[in-house]
Amino acid sequence: MARIQHVSLENYRQGHFFPADVVIRIVDESALFGSDRPAMETHHFVFGDLDENQPSAIQSSQADQIVTILKTAQEAQQNVLVHCVAGVSRSGAVAQFAVDFLGFEDANHQRNWRIPNAAVLKALKRSLLGDDCPFFKEVLLDH
Repeated sequence: MARIQHVSLENYRQGHFFPADVVIRIVDESALFGSDRPAMETHHFVFGDLDENQPSAIQSSQADQIVTILKTAQEAQQNVLVHCVAGVSRSGAVAQFAVDFLGFEDANHQRNWRIPNAAVLKALKRSLLGDDCPFFKEVLLDH
């Protein structure tokens, strides 16, 4: 089973994470991307830890890309590392989504310190399920 872990930018820089095949890096406009780690497929996203109606919040195209990356990794049984600056909200939302909706194993084991960004979680669910899904509103309220 593919595993997913979310960490802070500092833990990523120091190499404090499990071996991963795919990395999803999420930063806001003020953070600079550092060098990628060799032998890891790395995807970069720039959006803030904001509510959905803010200009720098996650966009639907970004959510679509993240869902595609996660689905591809799951099908290939690849481990995924996702990080943002603090390793709590944006990356926590991606990890929560991957566990709840795509069947990833949660490598963090301590979900109580994860505070998923609601806008990110909603955008990912909308990307996976689509607005026309009869259960979309129900799923948004449940998780």
